[in-house]
Amino acid sequence: MGHPARGSGSRFRPGLFFGFLFGPPLLTAVGILLLGSDMGLAAAMIIAIGGSLVAGIVCAIHFASCQSSLSTGGRVGVGIALFFGCAAVSFALSFGGCLLGAGLSDAFRH
Repeated sequence: MGHPARGSGSRFRPGLFFGFLFGPPLLTAVGILLLGSDMGLAAAMIIAIGGSLVAGIVCAIHFASCQSSLSTGGRVGVGIALFFGCAAVSFALSFGGCLLGAGLSDAFRH
């Protein structure tokens, strides 16, 4: 039996991939700037955790679906590995967004 998914892979869209990957860090920085240090930190942590999970899911599904040369099992394996990798990268960058937002928030206060 043939493999119907081969050759029908979707095109990789960097804007979608990197938009979701860098979305949570940007939102954490903006959240702290707009809401202040105390309330903004609580919102930033929720955005960092939830946004990183969403970013990992979207980036993994998008990238794995572009791999038309892999079998279905290979795509699932790549998707699972990329979920953990992309979620971890987005979560780590979110801490950078928190630091940036807190630094800018303090700079605007003085």
